[in-house]
Amino acid sequence: APDVAYVAVGGQDPLGVAWPARLWLRTARSIPNATLADFQPTSYRGGIIQDIVLDPENWRTAYVLDRSGKILRTRDAGATWAEITGLDKALGPGRPKDLRTIEAVRIPAAGTTPAQLILLVGGSAGVSRAMISEGSTATAFTWSEFGAELPNTPVSDLRYDPASDTLLAATLGRGAWLLSNASQTLAVRGVLRIEPEADEQGLYRAWV
Repeated sequence: APDVAYVAVGGQDPLGVAWPARLWLRTARSIPNATLADFQPTSYRGGIIQDIVLDPENWRTAYVLDRSGKILRTRDAGATWAEITGLDKALGPGRPKDLRTIEAVRIPAAGTTPAQLILLVGGSAGVSRAMISEGSTATAFTWSEFGAELPNTPVSDLRYDPASDTLLAATLGRGAWLLSNASQTLAVRGVLRIEPEADEQGLYRAWV
């Protein structure tokens, strides 16, 4: 993969001037240091960007979470964008999304089960999950709650480490929650149960 980086701007500056949301992409950088000239504008015209994640196996595919709770996907390095839907229906009417973080985990094929991309979002309603089949061009997905027994508190960040196969969820005021062997459970349609006691590192362990 090339030396990929996205840079987003938008919002209100200290002088009160509003700037529209824009997203730039770098696929190569100057040697020895990167410069602004390395970044090219994308066609993104969504809301102010809250978080962004790349497909671990395909840098041209990226998912953007904006501050209004919309999720947009590009499959061609920012040339075109489409909204990912279905989360509103899963959360229920009148339930605020207040989404704060997005993460993507690639699950390899196993037997007759094709490879999948697991898309996770975290916010005031906890963690929600969508399973996206390899090569899917669909934009409407079925979302479900993941980690049903996580504390009733906003999830502010989600990070997956493929080297150790662990998923870490940071919460507001209730510590960090760690899911070991995450790839074994992320693609399983079930209820994740969370251990109520922290380990010696202050991390809460989870299992199905």
